[in-house]
Amino acid sequence: MQLTFDFHNHSPLSRCSKKNYTVTEMLETMKSKGYTRVGISDHYYFDETIPAEAVKYAKDQAKNVPGIEFFSGVEVDMLAPGILDADYATLSPYDYIQVAAPHWHNPRIARPIVFSNEALAQEQYDMMVSFSAFPFVDAIVHPFTFYPADAFGMTVDQVKLMSFYTKGDYDRIIDVLLNNDIAVELHRNLAKPDYTEGILPFLRQCVSRGVHFSLGSDAHELSVVGSILGVKELIDSLHIPDELAFVPHKNVK
Repeated sequence: MQLTFDFHNHSPLSRCSKKNYTVTEMLETMKSKGYTRVGISDHYYFDETIPAEAVKYAKDQAKNVPGIEFFSGVEVDMLAPGILDADYATLSPYDYIQVAAPHWHNPRIARPIVFSNEALAQEQYDMMVSFSAFPFVDAIVHPFTFYPADAFGMTVDQVKLMSFYTKGDYDRIIDVLLNNDIAVELHRNLAKPDYTEGILPFLRQCVSRGVHFSLGSDAHELSVVGSILGVKELIDSLHIPDELAFVPHKNVK
């Protein structure tokens, strides 16, 4: 799969982004790195975001960078299994919808009663299979990642956490992804050895069953733009065919 696209990047509109750059500068940097299809997917805030205005802001700046195909997306939180922070009617102005499960630094997100690797694994599994309720979702970003990892006064052991899943567990998750045409993101976290070791069996199973893949640098500043290219060798080793590359299609599912 050619690494010529990246749909997980944040403008200064995201609260966790730095404020010393513009969308235009991000896109110019991405173009210089060889990207031909790109997107901005700012976080959705129920008390602040006006989707139509966010889309207009991004697309107006993208007009300054010809020669790339631009899409305006959103990153919305899953608050609990089967509950998103916004419904489709609210998110429909975007070209694509990405969901993070979970972002525990969002105080609206339900937390497990017990904090242990096994409990976190169960929480993530419950969230992943609940995507069956959201056919309008386009991609799951940074799958099997827990932000922030030290939120509970514990250390998340990524390898041990992933060891709780069986091939059957992965198949049930993949069934949901395929039935709803939801892509899995290959995230710059793949630069972290423990994350890679833990998630590779799942990714390989996704490839073998024909799940689509998105790419995400998850840039919140200019220095991180294109960082997914730093794990190109690992992504190449998955032998993902080009036809499994995610392309936004205005949620016409």
